This record gives sequence, structure tokens and C-alpha cells, in this order.
Amino acid sequence: MTRAFWILCLTCLSILFIGLLNLNGGMLILLLPLLVYLAAAIWHSPAAPQLRLTRSLSQEKLNEGASLQVQLEIVNEGQQQAEVEIREWLPAGIIPLQGVHQSRVKLPEQARISLEYTLQPRRGKYRFGSIQASASDPFGLFSQAGEFSDPVPLTVFPAARPLRYFQIRPRQTRGFAGPIPARRGGSGSNFFGLRDYQPGDPTRRINWLASSRHEETLFTNEFEQESFADVGVILDALLSVNLVGGGLSLFEHSVMATAALAETLLKQGHRVSLLSFGQGLQRVFPGYGKVQLQRMLNILSQIKPGTNYALESIKNLPTSLFSASSQLIIITPLTREDQEGLIGLCAQGYNVLVLCPRIPEAEIPVGADILPQALRLKKVERRMLIHRLSRAGIQIAEWPVEIPLENALRQVSGLAAQRSRGQTRSV
Repeated sequence: MTRAFWILCLTCLSILFIGLLNLNGGMLILLLPLLVYLAAAIWHSPAAPQLRLTRSLSQEKLNEGASLQVQLEIVNEGQQQAEVEIREWLPAGIIPLQGVHQSRVKLPEQARISLEYTLQPRRGKYRFGSIQASASDPFGLFSQAGEFSDPVPLTVFPAARPLRYFQIRPRQTRGFAGPIPARRGGSGSNFFGLRDYQPGDPTRRINWLASSRHEETLFTNEFEQESFADVGVILDALLSVNLVGGGLSLFEHSVMATAALAETLLKQGHRVSLLSFGQGLQRVFPGYGKVQLQRMLNILSQIKPGTNYALESIKNLPTSLFSASSQLIIITPLTREDQEGLIGLCAQGYNVLVLCPRIPEAEIPVGADILPQALRLKKVERRMLIHRLSRAGIQIAEWPVEIPLENALRQVSGLAAQRSRGQTRSV
């Protein structure tokens, strides 16, 4: 029963009461049309809707920023309905772009209708819920509602592209083929040096120019062996470091950077693991290839910033999760509390690279009681912190999120290549 029904009933009772109170027959005659209207509405009152839903998505896994086409097919398996209002409640985080996800239609028995609309979901994991259908009579006095569901899962991965110019240069690599110059002779593509010819060497590797200068000695070209490394990607998901300003979320940029780094390193052939600490501790054990990337993206699609009282800063990281002397890439806005933990990781033999996303200063929410001198002092403290960490052997890449991630990492990658000359060894 709708609100209009109760208003009509209240009106009829008021007219009846006034007519009896005043012994006015005209008032009672005025009541007859309303009673006829009510009786007709009762006669045509709708039955509870019986619908069958079929929902189809253009894709059940997609990257953030892509559009999603949804088709909803509804079949009336009950009686004819004069008017049915169909409404789908979209999960939070999904924005409608085109089409309609709610409609008011007439449904004859066994009628079939189709709704098509386009959505743009944010990063996350979703499950489309129920459809609410409300059938009403032609007079709008009676209503029967029901909920029908066809749950379909949807996974939205963080939007990220592999980086073209990012290379790591750890001091220690693994003794298998990979993308990192190992500073030792072997199979590879870059020239490493010359050595005396040995029986069994391919003749195409003989350096005839160098050999022509010596009458009794042949020299063979030797190429630099290339290896791969163990890389641990660590995402700081603590709520205390997530800054939001001007419609930008620092954490969302951190998630995007983590996905881009993971995809790049896996495509280069490294063995990559993932650790995220925030609202709990989430871990992907070391692995290779596309399957490993899917595991990481599944984790990154549902990570949210939170509080972790057992792991309040980087110094409490469980380092036993990473192999000795591996490369660690930590994505964090970087605070003073992280200094001790980062230097400790470096002292344990890890190669540490810290990526620090930063929101533009114009977008940072600042209270009216913050003086410009305090902001300048904060900048000086940050520069001193970065200087101390750099002197400890930690690479720092500051990333203003308004510029491409590649630009922030390119200079660090070049410095790493210079530092690694003569240092890289294979195990």
C-alpha cells in the first residue's frame, strides 16, 4: 500500500465523520466517487512481481579507467503487470556514464525487456547485488515490491603501464639469464672483453683484428653475462600517511606505481614478491611471469589504507620474508619515523630504493593556523632526511604525482647503473 492509499483512506474517513456529525447527506454523496475509486484500485491491485534476471558484463576483469558495458535482461514469469518500476542499486565506487539502470515499464505476462548501460568502476572488487522491482496498480494506490538477484563478480585492477626505461642494478644477482649485467663473462649481448682462444670456442667469436697483431695467439670476444635478481616490492598502506587533497589520493597513486613496477620487473624476468602493510599484512610470495602478475594485481585491486598497530612503521617490517641481499623497492610518502627502519634494511645487506609519491603543494589542505615559516621548515627537514638516507646508501626517488612515474625513476635508474659498475656479483 502506497502513501496515496493512506491519504485517500484518511480523506474518506474525514468526509464520513463530518457528514455524520453534521447530518449532511451531501457530504455522504461526495464520498461515493472516492469509494468507487478505491474499489477499482483494490480490484486492479497488482500481484507480487515474479521476474527472472540475466546480467551480462562486457568483461569481468578490467583496468581502472576503462568503461564497462552491462546488459540486464528481465523476463516476467508471473501475471501481467500494469506498471513495474525496476531499479538497480550500483555498488559504491561505480559511476554510471550512459544508459539507464532504472526504468518504469509495462510488463505483460512472459514479456522480456532489456536494459543496457555503461559504467566506469574504480579500483576494487565488486559483486553486483539485487534488482528492486515494484509493481503498482493504474491508480497508484497499491504496490508490491520484490528483490531479485543475479550476482556477478567484477574485479577492477589499478591502472598501470609498464615502465620503458626503468632498470635496477643490485649488487647481487642470481646465476641465471636475466636483464642485469653481472660484470662477468658469459652468454650475453654486450661486449665484455677479450681472452685467449680455447678449443671449442665458436669461430664466429674470434676477434681477427686483435689476433692479427699476434703471430701465435688467437683472441676470442667475450660478452657480459646477464642475470636476474630477487626483488621485493613493499607498499606502505598505513592510513596515517595517506594524504588526500584537491581530488587526489596519495594512496591511489602509490597503488598505481606498485602495479607498474611489478609489471615492469616481471617482464624483465626478475623474481618478484609483494608485501603490503596497512589494514593487515598482505603478501605474495616470490614468483615469475604473468601468473605472478595476476596474483599481485588481485591483491592490489582490494587494498585499502588502514591502521596496523603491530606494524606502525617500516622499522617493524618482517625482513625474513625477503631473501638476503635482494633488491627492495618501498613505495611510501616517507616520514621521519621511517629513517631508522630504512637504514636498518640497508645495514642488513638489502639494496633499498624508496619511491616517495608527493601531492602538489597547491593541492595540500593546509589549515589557516599553519604559518608559511612552518611549511618552509618542514621542507628543510625533508631535505635533511633525504640527505641522511642517501648517505646511508639508500636511493630516493621523489615523485610529484603530476608528472609521469618514469620521469621520477629515470634519474635514479641511471645513478644505479653508475654505482653498480664493478660491484655486481653473481651467486
